[in-house]
Amino acid sequence: MIVNDEKYLPVSTEENSVFEVPVEVFDSEFTVLADTTAMSTPHEIEYKIIFSSENAQAE
Repeated sequence: MIVNDEKYLPVSTEENSVFEVPVEVFDSEFTVLADTTAMSTPHEIEYKIIFSSENAQAE
């Protein structure tokens, strides 16, 4: 996955790929690029993601 021109590798690939990426802002759309292998050949897909501050939890 690519966020702000930085590549992130999955932290888990057991059933689905899981990524940990920095979230710099809540309640605002940002773009990530990710490869999908669900098609005949891998394709890079652009996703628009919004993280809600209402649902955020501190670790």
